[in-house]
Amino acid sequence: MKSKTIKLILILSVILNVVLGIMLYINDSSVPQYNKSELDKEEGSVTRQKMAEEFVRRDVCNMLFYPNSYDPVKTKIDSAFYGPMTDVECVMAAQELIDLRSQYSSAQHAYNDAIDNIKIFGTTDFGHNHWGRDRDEAKAKMNDLQAKIERRQSIIQKRNTSMDGKFIGWQVVHRFRYANSKGIVSFGDFLYILNPELTEYYFRFCLEDGDDKNLKSIRTVIESELGIFNEN
Repeated sequence: MKSKTIKLILILSVILNVVLGIMLYINDSSVPQYNKSELDKEEGSVTRQKMAEEFVRRDVCNMLFYPNSYDPVKTKIDSAFYGPMTDVECVMAAQELIDLRSQYSSAQHAYNDAIDNIKIFGTTDFGHNHWGRDRDEAKAKMNDLQAKIERRQSIIQKRNTSMDGKFIGWQVVHRFRYANSKGIVSFGDFLYILNPELTEYYFRFCLEDGDDKNLKSIRTVIESELGIFNEN
């Protein structure tokens, strides 16, 4: 009798252990499992976000008339890759083209004014008016500027594409509030292209419409020279 009782206890013990094992397995299966690489990736993303926020905060505050008025609104970070908009020579050429074309337009306006005056008064000088000389100077300036414009166009059109698509760091879109020199609160919007370590920037693009060298203007110049037509 005693032997049967012991056997029964052992059987019940085995059954109980099996049931407990199944229950533990079910509970473990219902909890999301994260391996070390996933956890490291998530932790790295949080660290990058904090580093990016700190970097842009320091940089923006250095530009503000009232640094204490800085109020971050949104910071979004993503991977950055080499291409026309992250090619240093290409971007610099586009920025210079914006200035050169503005100067060319002014010189052309001066040339046309001189031509109109010559049609009315001839090349005869009156007082401080020297229409013939103004025409010649404006024309010489236009020729000089045109040569500079063509050199910048060539830099963009013949850019080295061998590195295109290569990871170069991080792009950070940052929006913030600030008070200008008159104390008026406004919004600022920048796009930073930072190195992989998030310690310095390759580029800082303004995203505001009022800036003649904002990201949209530079992109338009580059895409036009490369024959890229963006409907947006």
